[in-house]
Amino acid sequence: MIVQRHQIIAAIHDLWPDLIDGHASAPGHIYIPRTEYYAPGQDDFQRFVTQDWTGVIENIGYDINRWACTNYAAAMSVQADLFVLWQLSLNVFEPSAMREWALMEVWGTRFHGEPTSHAVNMVYMKDHALWFFEPQTDNRAWRADPDRDTVHFIKL
Repeated sequence: MIVQRHQIIAAIHDLWPDLIDGHASAPGHIYIPRTEYYAPGQDDFQRFVTQDWTGVIENIGYDINRWACTNYAAAMSVQADLFVLWQLSLNVFEPSAMREWALMEVWGTRFHGEPTSHAVNMVYMKDHALWFFEPQTDNRAWRADPDRDTVHFIKL
C-alpha cells in the first residue's frame, strides 16, 4: 500500500505530539525526506525479517565496542531496500512496492516501559499502525505505545 509522508507524520504525532517534523532548513526530531513510501503488510514484513542477515550470519552480535544498536537500526533500513529489490527481481511483489518501505530508525530513552538509551526500528504498516522492531534479536516486535515507549529521534 502506498502511504504519504503526511500520513506517517500524523501517525507519529498521534503518539508523540511534541516531536518536531524537521527538514534541511528547520531541523527537528523527525526526518522523513520523501513524499511517498510503501507500507508493507505483516506477511511481507515477516518475510523480510526472516531474511535479515543479522539472524543468519554467525558471530555477529551486539557489542557496544564494535557493533552497537545504532548500527543495527541503520543497517535494517538499508536491508529493507535491498530486500524489496530482490523480491521485485523474483516477481514476488507488485510494482507499486517499488518504493522505499516506511521503515524508520528510531532512538529512544524508554522501550517496553524500561528506561534505556537505545535504537530500534519502527515500521508504518498497511494497517496504519506503527510497530517497533528490535533489529538485534529479530524476534521482538510490538505496537508503538507512548505510555511505554519514549522516542526522541526518527529517521526514515
